[in-house]
Amino acid sequence: MRHISLSLLACLMIFSSCEYNPEQLFDKDKDPAAPVLTIEGATNFVITEDLPDFYYTVLTWSRANFGKGVSANYALQVSNNEDFTGTVKLVEIGEDAYLRALTATELFGWAMDDFGVYSDETERIEPAALFFRIIASPNYGSMTSPGHNQPVHNQPVYSNVESITSQWQAEEPWEPVELTIRFKPVSGDWGEYAVYAWGDAEVYGSWPGQTLKANSEGWYTITVPTNRPINMIINNNGQGRQFDFLKDPTESNCYEFEIGEGNNDCVWTAVECPPADAVELTIRFTVVSGGWDEYAVYAWGDAEVYGGWPGLTLESDDEGWYSFDVPTNRPINLIINNNGNGRQFDFLKDPTESLCYEFEIDEDNNDCVWTSVDCPSGEPALYMIGEEFGGWDWSSSGIVTMTPVNGFEGHFWAVRYISEGKGFKWCPVRDWNGDFYSLGEDIGYTTSGGNAFVEESGMYMIYVDMENNKISVEPARVYGIGDCFGGWDTALYPFEVSEKTMTRTTVGTGDLRIYAASDIAPVGGDWWRMEFVIIDGKIAYRGAGGDQTRVSVEEGKLVVLDFNTGIGSIE
Repeated sequence: MRHISLSLLACLMIFSSCEYNPEQLFDKDKDPAAPVLTIEGATNFVITEDLPDFYYTVLTWSRANFGKGVSANYALQVSNNEDFTGTVKLVEIGEDAYLRALTATELFGWAMDDFGVYSDETERIEPAALFFRIIASPNYGSMTSPGHNQPVHNQPVYSNVESITSQWQAEEPWEPVELTIRFKPVSGDWGEYAVYAWGDAEVYGSWPGQTLKANSEGWYTITVPTNRPINMIINNNGQGRQFDFLKDPTESNCYEFEIGEGNNDCVWTAVECPPADAVELTIRFTVVSGGWDEYAVYAWGDAEVYGGWPGLTLESDDEGWYSFDVPTNRPINLIINNNGNGRQFDFLKDPTESLCYEFEIDEDNNDCVWTSVDCPSGEPALYMIGEEFGGWDWSSSGIVTMTPVNGFEGHFWAVRYISEGKGFKWCPVRDWNGDFYSLGEDIGYTTSGGNAFVEESGMYMIYVDMENNKISVEPARVYGIGDCFGGWDTALYPFEVSEKTMTRTTVGTGDLRIYAASDIAPVGGDWWRMEFVIIDGKIAYRGAGGDQTRVSVEEGKLVVLDFNTGIGSIE
């Protein structure tokens, strides 16, 4: 018993030496932990004036720690300065919220309206940034630490700074183009249809407008001109029924109509367009390499429209072009053959437009490579043949087609590298029928044995004036003109001969304009009458046509012209 009493006494003495301290129930004061901000999603985007209102990116952050049991109120600060000086936009988020989604429209509004970003068009070239951070404020409520009259921490804390970069995208002004609108009534039917338009003009005439006719499949077709504004009204040809249709359409489309017969209502739905109506076409071709003695075209599909095999025998015109008409029968599959003598190749299937082709035929088998080309204009033509130009073979692709001088019938030109001692001559057709080497006045070249020659190898302008019976073979002169070459004065920006090519480097940015010149050309200051340009890597001549497609080039580009191969490059 004595030992037990002493043990109890020792325990009482130990416990009696510990004093009660209520503050030991709480954590000691610590600095609050700020939230950590993260951007989930895009951190750069394109500004346009017509933004969709969808969630573009999301801000998330970790919880701010002000101590046990202490909640926090969060807000988003937005600025166009990384140090948040100047204008700062405050977006309240709420208590214990850790996510904020941002829409593209919202970002655009802040950038434009709150910070004036891009308000000046001169500022729209460079990208701009908006900076974001989270501000967290403690929400103690009535909670205080024992022995304290105020919360331990009552100052807000700030997260790290993140940014979103934006780039202005200037929208190209929309230019109206002619459109085709097609429709087909699938329920309800008026029997007659017309289209009327108001706005810029009554483009289909006065009410009820243009009467419409359906094709065999029940589709009506409307051509919409470029006039804007345009408001289209479909009506039953002025017999009391009508409904408003499209306003300022921007693309060709097809629609199915569900018409309320008893009133002026219609529900229309855009649908996939049916195949275009077949129309009669004309196909022309000329053989530039290889070839057969005879040609015919056969067709199979809907019908043997050219008769049984081998089909329709074809005859060429004086310039070597074969021509045949394609009727509206579909499907149609065309086969070119040597009039049933054992050679053939599949050609076009269901063609949709009249076109002209050059054929390169492999005579040893049934292969052919065909290329769509500009159709001959029907104006007089001139070809140059020679040892270097087709090897005296009129079926060769190396034959030179002389370029007509715009506005001067009977005047033709070409630029070529010609070697000394290599003969050449001309003919209006690709055949030995009417060929010549002189017209009477020969300038810059010699003749011998019925052919023309140059005394020195080099780059030459070959100019044939059939109107005045002159031919000039002179050193080639080719010039650039316009902003990319230095100005609009003529004969100031010559190309230089570099082996078998001609080159010049641009000095500015602008449309590529190049022309050739001849001592006997009657064009005067109208340089464009002998103009050409580089399109898709090839030298394209204006000839007797109109303005060519414009090709823009930048400063410091080397323009290289290889006239013998027809290749042009911008390096």
